[in-house]
Amino acid sequence: MAIQVRRGSGAELQAQKEKLKQGEPVAILSDDPDAPSGKAFYVCYGNSDVRRMVSLEDLEAMQERGDFDGPQGPP
Repeated sequence: MAIQVRRGSGAELQAQKEKLKQGEPVAILSDDPDAPSGKAFYVCYGNSDVRRMVSLEDLEAMQERGDFDGPQGPP
């Protein structure tokens, strides 16, 4: 069994979300508006339940930008 990764731009993902199958991975190579780098990896869990996996690099960039509000946890 081969694992095939759908790939393309952020706009292409939005246009094809309904066509994704359960368990299908998607690599966004450019223009993802939610990722600081514009690149992201998504997994389809079923019926339009598509979730973005976050890289350490994007988390660090998001923290530096101040994307996280509220308490940061125990000191």
